[in-house]
Amino acid sequence: MDRKWIVAALIACVMVGTARADVPQLINYQSKLFDADGACLSEVKAMTFEFRDAPAAGNLLGGFSEAQNVTVADGVFNVLIGSTTDGGVPQSIFDGADVYLSVTIQGEELTPRQRVAAVGFAFKAADADTLGGQASTTGFGTTYVPLRGIE
Repeated sequence: MDRKWIVAALIACVMVGTARADVPQLINYQSKLFDADGACLSEVKAMTFEFRDAPAAGNLLGGFSEAQNVTVADGVFNVLIGSTTDGGVPQSIFDGADVYLSVTIQGEELTPRQRVAAVGFAFKAADADTLGGQASTTGFGTTYVPLRGIE
């Protein structure tokens, strides 16, 4: 088989793999909600989710603020933050070192804010961004590492 066809096929595979590797811009958040007497709630609550740069006060990050009507059952609720916003949660929010999730329910912010932390696989994804420290070559709108022996 002609080398040009092999190279073209490999580039096509890399481009398809890149297209399928999109990360959903959603963050899963689950919590338990009690009333003032300690009883678990079961109702729909208006909640607002924001990301801030401090555990109290601080600046709104990425201009992101999302309101959702959330069903609470036996005190438990689960939301996908970013699911009601076009494009989801902006990646730029996580460019800084400190990110705190602010959850406001029926106009009252829960305290303390929760610091957003990476999950284990995110550390490997950060390494993948740099190709494990290897040099890369850019072409055809994607980044790839040239294969040895094929030019």
